[in-house]
Amino acid sequence: MGYTPVVLGDIRGVKKSTSDAFELALSVIFLSGIQHIADIPRGINSAPEYVKDYLKELPASWDEVQFIDGFPGKYVVIARKAGNKWYVAGINGDKTEKQINMDLSFLKQYKSGQLITDGSDANSFSQTKIKPAKDIRISLRPAGGFVMVFEGI
Repeated sequence: MGYTPVVLGDIRGVKKSTSDAFELALSVIFLSGIQHIADIPRGINSAPEYVKDYLKELPASWDEVQFIDGFPGKYVVIARKAGNKWYVAGINGDKTEKQINMDLSFLKQYKSGQLITDGSDANSFSQTKIKPAKDIRISLRPAGGFVMVFEGI
């Protein structure tokens, strides 16, 4: 199967039902033999620099994967490792807000990471630092998502 994730912003004539953070999370959650980013130049150019940097550094293959949490058709959280970096991504496929509780204690050797999630609307982002812990809670808007990157020990 081939799937082309990551469509940021609006595309004329296309009704997108997911947030930009949801789309960004698909770059970690879905696998394809050849990973393509589907966006058009206007979508990528409108993204903040930290999102562009994230996409530039996204690995082409993974060394390890861990299922963190999920329920078919509702939500999923997946962690993937490439080299010395862990990527954790989650999406909410539901029509209601979802509180996700995660145990990221397996990342305790990392001091902190970057969290990119939904901003004030579906076409914006928010970035914060995050520390791996046993009990991390993230609130996801309907059709929203997040990515975390932990690197350097």
